[in-house]
Amino acid sequence: VCARRTSRRAMDTDSTTAAAISRSALSFCSVGDAWFEGGRANVLSLCRSQRSFAQKSKVNTVVSYWLDGDDQENVLSSFPVPVKNIKATVRRSEGGIVAMLVEVPGKEGSKAEQRVQVFKEGVLVADEDVSAMVKSFSPSAFFQRCQISSDGRKVVFVGEPAGGDVVDFCSEKIINGKGEGEVLKKAPEPKFEWRDHMGEQLDTTILPQIFCLDVAERNCTCLSAGMKEKGTACGQPCLAEDGTVYFVGWPEETPTLRLGLLYCINRASTIFKTTTDKTGQIEVVTDEYAATSPIVSPDGHTLLYQVAREEPFHNYAVELKEKSIEGGNEESTLVPVVDNASQGEFPGLFITRDRLLSEPFLGESWVVAETAWHCEKAVIAIRRCDGNIRRLFSSRIGAGSISILARAEIEKKRRYRFALKHSTPLSPGIIFVCDVVVDGDNIQEERLLKVADLGGEAAVDGEWCTLWTHIERGNVAE
Repeated sequence: VCARRTSRRAMDTDSTTAAAISRSALSFCSVGDAWFEGGRANVLSLCRSQRSFAQKSKVNTVVSYWLDGDDQENVLSSFPVPVKNIKATVRRSEGGIVAMLVEVPGKEGSKAEQRVQVFKEGVLVADEDVSAMVKSFSPSAFFQRCQISSDGRKVVFVGEPAGGDVVDFCSEKIINGKGEGEVLKKAPEPKFEWRDHMGEQLDTTILPQIFCLDVAERNCTCLSAGMKEKGTACGQPCLAEDGTVYFVGWPEETPTLRLGLLYCINRASTIFKTTTDKTGQIEVVTDEYAATSPIVSPDGHTLLYQVAREEPFHNYAVELKEKSIEGGNEESTLVPVVDNASQGEFPGLFITRDRLLSEPFLGESWVVAETAWHCEKAVIAIRRCDGNIRRLFSSRIGAGSISILARAEIEKKRRYRFALKHSTPLSPGIIFVCDVVVDGDNIQEERLLKVADLGGEAAVDGEWCTLWTHIERGNVAE
């Protein structure tokens, strides 16, 4: 997706229709979700700086549109608020229902509102203010902030609970006549700020929790109630079809780790489970040192997750495990830690994004994942029966880093379509589409298409890719 800024002259003259405004006046566009449907790619995006010529003000609009250039845009929602203050997360369910988490600043100094909105076929069917329970939504993709059930009745998300005291620890050196000492002091006015870098640099204790909005009943429930009191930060919720919610809890540690969030897979963590209707208690699922990224298989029988060792340094290889959900709780290791890999061999599973892919299963026999393969980013397929690993797409595309932008199931449990980004030091971003066919324990690639050859710059954030490029039209460069 390329967000384009047209010339000022074009913006002044081409301002007669809403469609023209949405195409010509974009100055920043962030992708919320993308998927394949009807042979074409679709995208949901938050247009943060859309100019309304009639109102002479900036309007923030969430738009759904085709990726192949057709003039089909469906405006879901718009907010005439300052650009710098709006936050939004957009997610789409398998049934085509869209959920959006929005934080809108209040008027004349009043508190911001946290709202959950649900759209069905472009029509707003629910708009709930959850500010009474949620102070702010989690802004980091590290926590997989939002999931919606296929029927659109439940929206599970991560947020910082409203109310209560948040303790901000800081270190202060005190000099007196007897010498110098160091104490922990409670700050008088804590700053409620998120940090996107390593957790050791956090200056605020923030304990996000798991919430669920019941669209039909119009009530919002904290599913991880009681975890905050224990000093446990929660995130990475996974909503299964039967209503079970799996999530990760990071326990309270020493003040040197700032007690709150630690953006590191090597930190101690546990996977828990509960239900969206809160009829069951919170149960512990794993007993490993650092278990994260819970994913439930499409049949609902298997839980896939990753486990990190207790190591003093970051970016260590992790294990990929699966556990039987029904009966026996049998677990097995799909990918063990590789301590010493030879040149050219599989070096081990290194997490290159915030968490595992949201849909890693290919049929019943294979799991797909991203990893760092020596100096490149690679996509691998893991056979579940024996742990056999195959590197995908590199033989067809060539040397360089490959990452997944989107995935779709074209034929049930057999054919899957991937949108891929390929980059090298000389080529910042080339977009490909490739099909993968699964036949029992065998897997093969078919139908590789080159979609776009983009110069300029590219950046990947979480599951989505933002691209910048120059388009020459005569003597004008956009």
